[in-house]
Amino acid sequence: MGERYEKSSKQWVVCAAIKFSDGHVALGARHYSPLMRANLIEKYGDDVKQWPQEREQGFITKHDIFISREDAAKMALESGQMDTLYDALFSEDLY
Repeated sequence: MGERYEKSSKQWVVCAAIKFSDGHVALGARHYSPLMRANLIEKYGDDVKQWPQEREQGFITKHDIFISREDAAKMALESGQMDTLYDALFSEDLY
Protein backbone atom coordinates (compact mmCIF):
# COMPACT_ATOMS: atom_id res chain seq x y z
CA MET A 1 0.00 0.00 0.00
CA GLY A 2 2.33 2.97 -0.74
CA GLU A 3 3.77 5.80 1.28
CA ARG A 4 0.50 7.74 1.23
CA TYR A 5 -1.31 4.95 3.09
CA GLU A 6 1.51 4.64 5.63
CA LYS A 7 1.35 8.37 6.36
CA SER A 8 -2.43 8.36 6.64
CA SER A 9 -2.40 5.49 9.15
CA LYS A 10 -0.22 7.48 11.59
CA GLN A 11 -1.60 9.71 14.29
CA TRP A 12 -1.43 13.41 13.40
CA VAL A 13 -1.88 16.59 15.36
CA VAL A 14 -4.81 18.38 13.70
CA CYS A 15 -5.60 21.57 15.60
CA ALA A 16 -5.29 23.51 18.81
CA ALA A 17 -7.74 22.68 21.60
CA ILE A 18 -8.65 23.78 25.10
CA LYS A 19 -10.30 21.26 27.42
CA PHE A 20 -12.44 22.76 30.20
CA SER A 21 -13.26 21.15 33.54
CA ASP A 22 -16.91 20.77 32.49
CA GLY A 23 -15.84 18.49 29.62
CA HIS A 24 -16.21 21.05 26.83
CA VAL A 25 -13.39 21.08 24.28
CA ALA A 26 -12.93 24.19 22.12
CA LEU A 27 -11.10 23.84 18.80
CA GLY A 28 -9.29 26.29 16.55
CA ALA A 29 -6.31 26.83 14.32
CA ARG A 30 -4.59 28.48 17.29
CA HIS A 31 -5.34 28.67 21.02
CA TYR A 32 -7.78 31.52 21.61
CA SER A 33 -7.95 32.36 17.90
CA PRO A 34 -10.88 34.63 16.94
CA LEU A 35 -13.01 31.65 15.87
CA MET A 36 -12.25 29.68 19.04
CA ARG A 37 -12.94 32.74 21.17
CA ALA A 38 -16.27 33.36 19.39
CA ASN A 39 -17.31 29.77 20.08
CA LEU A 40 -16.32 30.12 23.72
CA ILE A 41 -18.31 33.34 24.08
CA GLU A 42 -21.32 31.58 22.54
CA LYS A 43 -20.92 28.69 25.00
CA TYR A 44 -20.04 30.59 28.20
CA GLY A 45 -20.94 34.24 27.59
CA ASP A 46 -18.92 37.44 27.29
CA ASP A 47 -17.56 37.49 30.84
CA VAL A 48 -14.36 35.45 30.73
CA LYS A 49 -14.32 35.39 34.55
CA GLN A 50 -17.46 33.24 34.41
CA TRP A 51 -15.85 30.58 32.21
CA PRO A 52 -14.63 27.41 33.93
CA GLN A 53 -11.26 28.33 35.41
CA GLU A 54 -9.80 24.84 35.22
CA ARG A 55 -8.68 24.26 31.66
CA GLU A 56 -5.84 22.67 29.76
CA GLN A 57 -4.40 23.80 26.46
CA GLY A 58 -3.49 20.98 24.12
CA PHE A 59 -4.29 19.59 20.70
CA ILE A 60 -6.70 17.24 18.94
CA THR A 61 -5.43 14.27 16.94
CA LYS A 62 -6.89 13.08 13.66
CA HIS A 63 -8.91 10.58 15.74
CA ASP A 64 -10.50 13.36 17.84
CA ILE A 65 -8.41 12.57 20.92
CA PHE A 66 -7.34 15.45 23.17
CA ILE A 67 -3.64 15.35 24.02
CA SER A 68 -1.39 17.62 26.08
CA ARG A 69 1.08 20.06 24.56
CA GLU A 70 3.89 17.71 25.63
CA ASP A 71 2.38 14.62 24.00
CA ALA A 72 1.52 16.64 20.91
CA ALA A 73 5.17 17.67 20.51
CA LYS A 74 6.23 14.00 20.51
CA MET A 75 3.43 13.03 18.11
CA ALA A 76 4.24 15.85 15.69
CA LEU A 77 7.88 14.75 15.57
CA GLU A 78 7.00 11.05 15.10
CA SER A 79 4.48 11.83 12.36
CA GLY A 80 6.91 14.06 10.46
CA GLN A 81 4.97 17.27 11.08
CA MET A 82 8.05 18.76 12.76
CA ASP A 83 11.78 18.14 12.48
CA THR A 84 12.74 19.15 16.03
CA LEU A 85 11.45 17.89 19.37
CA TYR A 86 10.37 20.62 21.76
CA ASP A 87 9.23 20.20 25.37
CA ALA A 88 5.72 21.33 24.40
CA LEU A 89 3.96 22.01 21.11
CA PHE A 90 2.63 25.42 20.13
CA SER A 91 0.42 25.77 17.06
CA GLU A 92 3.03 28.10 15.54
CA ASP A 93 5.38 25.10 15.44
CA LEU A 94 3.07 23.36 12.96
CA TYR A 95 2.18 26.14 10.54
